[in-house]
Amino acid sequence: MPRNKRISYKIMPVLFLIVLIVPTINFYVGIIDNDLSKIEKRKPVEKPDFNIQLLDPFPKDYEKYYDDNF
Repeated sequence: MPRNKRISYKIMPVLFLIVLIVPTINFYVGIIDNDLSKIEKRKPVEKPDFNIQLLDPFPKDYEKYYDDNF
């Protein structure tokens, strides 16, 4: 087996684990600030209140909230 393949077989799993672990660590430690409200010049859409009496506008409002946050 060539030397390059042996090295890549050792490096690729390590890189894969780093890609999986770094976002989790960032979630708890907060190394990278993901607060987009500091970057955008608009107020984010707030989650609509669920009211059993007013069901017609809820799906549309919730879709706006979902699209804005995810």
